[in-house]
Amino acid sequence: PPPPEVADILGMDPDDLDYMRDLNALGEGAGFAFGASFKMDTGDLTFLMFYARFKAGAGFDIMLKDYGSATCAGNSGPIGINGWYANGQAYAYFEGKIGIRVKLFGKSKSVNILDIGAAALLQAKLPNPFWMRGIVGGRFSVLGGLVKGNCRFEVTLGEECQIQAGSVVEGIAVISDVTPSDGSADVDVFATPQAVFNLPIGEEFEMVDVDGRQKAFRIKLDQFVIKNGTQTIPGSVSWNGPQDVAAFDAFDILPPQKSLAVTVQVSFEEKVFGKWEPVSVKGQIYRETKTINFTSGNAPDHIPLTNVQYSYPIVNQLNYYVDESNLGYIQLKRGQPYLFEPGSQWIQRGRIRDNNGAEFTFQFQYNAGTRQVSFTAPAGLQSNRDYTLEIMNLPASSGGAIDRNVRATETALASDGVDLEATITNRRAEGTISELQEKEIYSAPFHSSRYRTFVAKVQGQQVNRSGIGLWRPYDIDFIVSFIDSDEGFEQAEIKGNGYTDHQALVSLEADMSTNGYYNQYIYSLLYQNYPLDGNMSITYRDVEVLGLVPTKAVSVLQNNEDLVYDPAVPLPTGNANLRYVYEMVWWFAHDYYDLREQASRRYGGNPPYPAPITKILTTRFPVLQPGSYPIYVRYRLPGRTEISSQAIIRMEPK
Repeated sequence: PPPPEVADILGMDPDDLDYMRDLNALGEGAGFAFGASFKMDTGDLTFLMFYARFKAGAGFDIMLKDYGSATCAGNSGPIGINGWYANGQAYAYFEGKIGIRVKLFGKSKSVNILDIGAAALLQAKLPNPFWMRGIVGGRFSVLGGLVKGNCRFEVTLGEECQIQAGSVVEGIAVISDVTPSDGSADVDVFATPQAVFNLPIGEEFEMVDVDGRQKAFRIKLDQFVIKNGTQTIPGSVSWNGPQDVAAFDAFDILPPQKSLAVTVQVSFEEKVFGKWEPVSVKGQIYRETKTINFTSGNAPDHIPLTNVQYSYPIVNQLNYYVDESNLGYIQLKRGQPYLFEPGSQWIQRGRIRDNNGAEFTFQFQYNAGTRQVSFTAPAGLQSNRDYTLEIMNLPASSGGAIDRNVRATETALASDGVDLEATITNRRAEGTISELQEKEIYSAPFHSSRYRTFVAKVQGQQVNRSGIGLWRPYDIDFIVSFIDSDEGFEQAEIKGNGYTDHQALVSLEADMSTNGYYNQYIYSLLYQNYPLDGNMSITYRDVEVLGLVPTKAVSVLQNNEDLVYDPAVPLPTGNANLRYVYEMVWWFAHDYYDLREQASRRYGGNPPYPAPITKILTTRFPVLQPGSYPIYVRYRLPGRTEISSQAIIRMEPK
């Protein structure tokens, strides 16, 4: 607005002269401004009995600013030129008074002879829409108000913009990138399109909106799709930890040699009175969309091992127990249904063959809904053998004779004057013949264990010795048993790998039913009345991982934990030197100190305490005792949650 002196002389409210109030409420936007002003005030002047004071001022300012998508009521497009809008004002004023000081009845009194003021103001906003206002006015007072008056003249041209603001979110580019790159060709049919975002999706954040108020927003992923023409490709969206990268996992491989489009769309939500509401601009939900196009490459004519999520037998399995289960399956990451629609000239079979030429064939099924090949493993497999599991396309019929396309024609011979009965036979091949050859669509080598079942293997392990060790510097006990075994565990059993969906097949768990140390000392101290005092629970660990009673805190160690079957590498021999380690006491001790500290803070040394609190505050942590500590050694098939088999190892430190 102009200086207050202008408003005072014109007799107007300063707010009425703030012609940029609505536009200035839009806090966002870039632009530039310049201006100048002049102001003078003489202060009080005196000459004999007369006094006077004069004030004057003048100035101007101009601003050009980008208001983005803000619009005026009744207009659809942005204000100005592509959102750029200019405004300016110029003003001038003069005030003066002259008076005389006289004494009346012994008192000094100031009497204004003349008090005048004049001001002029010109304001404009342009272009689209154009608006201009000019105001000229003044006031006067003569002889202390004996004669006084004021005047004001105002003229307005054009149409003033009634602003309709957008939203601060319009200036935010959320979608940073989408892969594959736009226009790319021959993209792998196993490719996983990605969307990269500049802000985490679904996470609340605060910003000052265009109306100057701080508001809470979050971004919502509305759409992440791949389309083949008008057909949407089935799949699911997965996220990284920070929620700023999304991947589209197609259920099947991408359609080969097709023009495909990936579309990513996000919108904003604002928290209004505790509820999330869509952010709207100009009456429409504000969305940001990005679409890229690419062309897919060829589909493979087999199942790549990189497309196997898990299988049984496992790819490169070293210890396949032939009598453990007759289940056989191959779980694909991406479906390849076209491989199982070979046509009438083929039949499909599975087979397992060894290096000596023996073959075991079987039928299989492919479930397109689960992306799984399933079969019943054939009987007759032997222990300690090298095998290859194969899925085959076999010719439906034999090719026939090799001359089946040869045709014969006979031509009679004739000679002038001679009676001949002779013919010539011509043989001609018509076209070409083709011989269908068997085609392998899946192949995975594996080796069978020396033991026909997992239980037989564990029962064959001999406990060489067991002892109690001490973790320094904590002085916490653990048990270790050294095991003699002619066959160790492989990588898939100890740690899992890419062909078991990274899940270990072997798990260990302590059997507490006959554990004297636990039942006599630990149970009543820590877990019998858990949570202590009604709501005092373990805070430093997730009890779902090892269990409330940490029975899963048992591990197996061996010198080489990455054993896999490799046909080119000799099989491991000799003692596997296994170690079973009983780590439960570590967790018992930490549970004890966690709960004890909480009890001490809550009661602060002010008895009486509830009995469980008294027990944990007055009992020292029990030292591990010699005895029998049985553990379960369990086996699961890949991708399964149920236990396939289990055996017991008894750890008996002296």
